[in-house]
Amino acid sequence: MNISVHAYANFSHAVIDHVHLFGTEFHNVVLPESVDRNFNPDGDYKPIRFHNCDLSKGQLINCNLSNMEISACNIVGLKINGFLIEDLIRAAGENK
Repeated sequence: MNISVHAYANFSHAVIDHVHLFGTEFHNVVLPESVDRNFNPDGDYKPIRFHNCDLSKGQLINCNLSNMEISACNIVGLKINGFLIEDLIRAAGENK
């Protein structure tokens, strides 16, 4: 088994196409901080996007998902903090 660790990499504005990521882990993925050359004090950065990705059975743990948007995605079985999102959406629709 090959394990490759890359620390302190800057993937800003990178486009990665057709990649196999099973077993891949991302740790401490952050926006630039004040000591970084590409820091923007306004916090105005190009959004991070995933298109046509199979993230099934993936996990997001202790992540900042504020102002994140999910659209045109299969959410069957998607849970946030143990709550099945399909059920929450269905209940919200029934309460209208």
